[in-house]
Amino acid sequence: MTINPFWEFIQANPDILWWDWDYSSENPNITWDIVQQNQDKEWSYFALSLNTNITWDIVQANPGKAWDYYNLSLNPIITWEIVQANPDKPWSYYGLSLNPNITWDIVQANPDKPWGYHNLSTHPNITWEIVQANPGRDWNYNLLSSNPNITWEIVQANPDIKWSYYCLSSNPNITCEIVKANIDKSWFYHDLSMNPNITWEIVQANPDIPWIYHCLIQNPNITPKIINANRDKFKHIGHFQSNKLNNHEYFQSAHYKRKMTAQMHAAIHEELIMRACTPARMYQWNEGAAEEFPEEYARECLRLR
Repeated sequence: MTINPFWEFIQANPDILWWDWDYSSENPNITWDIVQQNQDKEWSYFALSLNTNITWDIVQANPGKAWDYYNLSLNPIITWEIVQANPDKPWSYYGLSLNPNITWDIVQANPDKPWGYHNLSTHPNITWEIVQANPGRDWNYNLLSSNPNITWEIVQANPDIKWSYYCLSSNPNITCEIVKANIDKSWFYHDLSMNPNITWEIVQANPDIPWIYHCLIQNPNITPKIINANRDKFKHIGHFQSNKLNNHEYFQSAHYKRKMTAQMHAAIHEELIMRACTPARMYQWNEGAAEEFPEEYARECLRLR
């Protein structure tokens, strides 16, 4: 029998993960067999719809479960062939526009479908050449700025485009050298601190850059060892440093770190500001937006619940 360390961890530490079944349900270490054998657990079918162990055969064999078709549309287990063979299902083309199985050829061959060009703008299958060859499409240049196919050379060669330095800050092609050479630009140091090009050596060598330390913990290059050795810098995350289990994959996961960041933000910002300035609330304030974009509104409400 194959040992599943993550499932063993959950079973051994119910006091830690009892509240976090969204994360557990989405985790790729969770299989359908585990779900079936532990039906007393509070599995989230919203999150299971994103789990790459959940096959289309499993979904079809369990039609009574609360599968979420936006998340299923995102899930790489869903191919265009599956979508075509099941036209009666409530597929989300906004979600499919981020599915890695969707190519530009598929989009072009199906112009009658409501593709989401906001999501397509960030899709790794969308290149600058495709964007240039299709200027009439509803590309979102803010989101395109974060697309990994957009390089600094492309940005420089196209100054007429309204590039978003906010989104460029998370682009994996952006280096510290580029930022320093263009310090007058409106970089978003929150996301730059999480950029995978940023290492602890770079942070130490560039103290003049306003690094956001509670965001650096989400950077894949910042390890618990670095955090523990620099407690004066990471002073807002003491309970992360002292947790004896912080070397477990759960405590190093992006999901856990997002939760940590949210908790720290709540401590720093007034609750009113935190609750008022959510994307879901923006949809509410913008008259008719919640009705015009029901999928996005519902998704933000679920994400921030």
